Amino acid sequence: MSGVVIDVARTLSRAGAGPATGIDRVERAWIEAALAGRFGPAAFSRRGRALDAEAMRALLPAIDGAGPAPAPDLRARLSRAPALPARLYAAFRRGAARFPEGSTWLNLGHSDLTPGHVAAARAAGAARAVVMIHDLIPLERPDLARPGGAERMRARLAAAAAADAILVNSADTAARLRSRLAAPPPITVAPLGVTARRREGAGHGGFVVLGTIEPRKNHAMLLDIWARLGPGAPALHIVGRRGWMNEAVFARLDARQAGVIEHGALDDEAAGRLLSGARALLFPSLAEGYGLPLAEALATGVPAFASDLPALRETGGAAAVYLPAEDAAAWEAAIRAAIAAPPPRPAFAAPTWEAHFRAAEAAL
Repeated sequence: MSGVVIDVARTLSRAGAGPATGIDRVERAWIEAALAGRFGPAAFSRRGRALDAEAMRALLPAIDGAGPAPAPDLRARLSRAPALPARLYAAFRRGAARFPEGSTWLNLGHSDLTPGHVAAARAAGAARAVVMIHDLIPLERPDLARPGGAERMRARLAAAAAADAILVNSADTAARLRSRLAAPPPITVAPLGVTARRREGAGHGGFVVLGTIEPRKNHAMLLDIWARLGPGAPALHIVGRRGWMNEAVFARLDARQAGVIEHGALDDEAAGRLLSGARALLFPSLAEGYGLPLAEALATGVPAFASDLPALRETGGAAAVYLPAEDAAAWEAAIRAAIAAPPPRPAFAAPTWEAHFRAAEAAL
């Protein structure tokens, strides 16, 4: 293999933004594997400029927040970008104008994913361009997406159509993608790897919902159920940053509804302790491309109740309990049954990052 050039625009843009989201985890897993030599000579890019492996390795602690808080340079202050070290921008400005000969440019995070960026990668010398599509939710459910989300998703699909190959996280995402592209390049399904979050400690016996607080995650239905359960019910622990278009839910959380605990975005260790001590994960999402929280809970040995969506059935298999996403009565009945008798621990063969990389190598 001639080497992979990973577009790290998402990782850089997310610096200082708190614990990683699902897509953040994917890009980070690839960066770490590339730095370990998994794909041959490693290089990284941002908008057509190369950054070598040593520079990226030196920058990772600051991106992770492990180093001292950096002072942003003038460009960052003017653009309101995250407070990244000035040396990061300098490193890209010093970067080579061309990528290593015969390399594959890889965009994993949807950031900077437009036909123009694919063309820039080819102009910089990439022999192949490969992109990863995680879901098509902004097009399929624009009512659940941020303003402008559908337009950005169309640009991503145009970029995918111009690439040499496409990676996806599930067969469901692949089928949806093929229905949108008249003549797509080869599509490879590479399920995401999962790391169990189990930590030692006593269980708290409550329920956990994990993910950004946005309309798609269906928190409002759970709040309604907890209002009916009344005093004495096990707690509902909500883990995730506040998102968008969900002011009514935010107002209810600010009112400190009885039995509901909002934790905000937690790091992996804190989230692992909370999840591993739970009675069950609740995942009533209205749309998903893969369902990483579901896989993480099952891998940790935590029972899970999930929406009956094709992608979630593909991810969780027979290990989860599936319920219609918007059937509040069915969810309430399942939760009451789990309160009365804690559900058994699931048997689940967690997908690994090694299997993900092996599947993806065909596209590379």
